[in-house]
Amino acid sequence: MIKSTSSDTDANGGILGVSGFTFINWSGTARCVPQLYFRPVCRDHLLNILASARRHGCPVKVIGCGHSPSTIALTTGYMISLNLLNRVLDIDKDKLRITVEGGMRFDSLVDILYANGMALPTLSSILDQTVAGALATGNHGSGRNYGLIATYVTHLELITADGNQLSLSASAQPGTDDSILFSACLCNLGSLGVIVSVTLQCEPAFNLAIYSLPCSLDSLLNSLERRSRSSEHFRAVWFPHTDGVICYHSNRTAGPTTPPNPSIIDRILSSHLVMYDLLEFLYWLASFYPPLVKLINLFYYHFVVSRGSDSIRVDRSDRVFAIDCLFQQRVSEWAVPLPCAVDVLRKLAKHFDSGAFYAHYCVEIRFVSADDILLSPAYRRDSCFINVMSFRPYQQDVDYQRYFDAIQSVALEVGGRPHWGKLSSHQLGPHIHRSLFPKFDAFTAIRKRLDPQGMFLNEFLRSVFGIHVDRQTEIHGREEI
Repeated sequence: MIKSTSSDTDANGGILGVSGFTFINWSGTARCVPQLYFRPVCRDHLLNILASARRHGCPVKVIGCGHSPSTIALTTGYMISLNLLNRVLDIDKDKLRITVEGGMRFDSLVDILYANGMALPTLSSILDQTVAGALATGNHGSGRNYGLIATYVTHLELITADGNQLSLSASAQPGTDDSILFSACLCNLGSLGVIVSVTLQCEPAFNLAIYSLPCSLDSLLNSLERRSRSSEHFRAVWFPHTDGVICYHSNRTAGPTTPPNPSIIDRILSSHLVMYDLLEFLYWLASFYPPLVKLINLFYYHFVVSRGSDSIRVDRSDRVFAIDCLFQQRVSEWAVPLPCAVDVLRKLAKHFDSGAFYAHYCVEIRFVSADDILLSPAYRRDSCFINVMSFRPYQQDVDYQRYFDAIQSVALEVGGRPHWGKLSSHQLGPHIHRSLFPKFDAFTAIRKRLDPQGMFLNEFLRSVFGIHVDRQTEIHGREEI
């Protein structure tokens, strides 16, 4: 969300930068007023903006759709939105590849792919995100044999702080500088430059048959390994303070889509009124008496969400992958080694039972295969991603810190790695990051080489990399380690 309080005031290479804008992320948890806000429409415009930033010694932050609940997108300098750099550059139907500009949103991309008989092998739950944004924070879906979205990138173009344009490919010889740079760009935190184009490896368009099944938490945990391998895309959602879990099994199918045919009661229970308005109101009430959360979760599990379970639906793949995030929320997600997932979830259950805090639904449990991306939470290990959330009813925070501290504590005990786009990741500091991410120092060296003056740094990234800045010279990007 971006609010304007004044008109265009500054020109840079023919591009007007707008002052007085307030950027607010989707969850309402982070906001800033950049010095100037830009929406370039072509690569030359972008190069002119970066040249202006160099001349004025101004920091730069590139934003996508602002879905991260953290402060990763904030800046006091130039803010560049890529939402007009969203064109399709090439479609190769023989190789099943598409090349798009970095500002292409997934909710537009999936329709373009479908019209050309293609689809991405996996998608994250939220489609109103940009392709470049997905590479910044390591977005992922779920499936034991499927990696981060970034693992399907075959080629990308990056513009660095000095205006240099790099063309990097997955086909680069392993161990070469280009290969290492390519890996760094696939989870880059927005710290290396501006990703202006991305080529994605697709597959023929496909439908998914999704089967949802309620079960107990003990049943899930006693068979997590088997269940996670029982379908191509398995995920589970657990309702805290209850024993209730919904398991979602999705597999490719040649069958046709099945039109929904819910009963009148199911239509009501799945309506916006119940799933959004009523839930928000109830969680708001619970902010005055937190133990109500347990009853709310129990009600929604037994009488709302699980009613539609134990059924099969067939639909276009992207429509199965995507889910409704409902209303504003804070989120924390951790990638734990797959063999440790059951232990982590059992310890989290003990925290729920302790009554030390009350947790909104749901705990989302997903699976991602190992990769070789330098800052990937799934670097060289199959991982279980455990996502927890705290809703913000009527844009008001509830007490979430003890909940998030609990998941962080149990995840760190087993070497869990934070999701870069969600809360907690910047709070750990470089020493802990170094212990969790084996290639952290290698990435840091690349960042300093590509952006020696720290043009793309902000408070979030300085915290991640342990960089201290003299406040009197911050605007000029001088950094100390």
